[in-house]
Amino acid sequence: MSEHGSDTSSMDARPVYFRPFTRDSMVAIRQRMAEAAIKKKELEAKKAEEPRYDEDDEDNGPHPEPNLEQGMPLPIRMAAAFEQDFANIPLEDFDPFYYHIPTFVIVTKKKDIFRFSATDAMYLLSPFNPVRRVAVAVLTHGLFSLVIITTILSNCMVMIMPSSPVTESTELVKHNSFFLR
Repeated sequence: MSEHGSDTSSMDARPVYFRPFTRDSMVAIRQRMAEAAIKKKELEAKKAEEPRYDEDDEDNGPHPEPNLEQGMPLPIRMAAAFEQDFANIPLEDFDPFYYHIPTFVIVTKKKDIFRFSATDAMYLLSPFNPVRRVAVAVLTHGLFSLVIITTILSNCMVMIMPSSPVTESTELVKHNSFFLR
């Protein structure tokens, strides 16, 4: 049986990139963060003991994969393994750079990548909070971008229209002395 409950065959020997983001995932990320902090302290202590001769050999560490950035479509190698059952649900981050960073990913039906922080939003909303899940669902929905672009374009159209009582009534800020009292 595979991880998702179906039998594995020789044709379905694809690597598993996509796992649902659960509370257990969050616990595992926190454990990896703690282990990484311990290793970093040990490495810093070791570096402090060794004499440094050349400062140019500093390595800035790993970088995120450019083809797995926010807003990019899934790479072909991963898109072939992507099951539509995982579309629009939070997944564990599959970029190795984010292994120790609390993030989760949502891949849309069009296979676009959206990355979110798994820390508490506004110090109140965990990634599993229903309000936050609805906000993420709205943000990742395909029509959200269309609504934003339409709002921007309509605002531009109103701004280029000549002044008239109709356009003046759409302004929120009135320049009169009533607000200055």
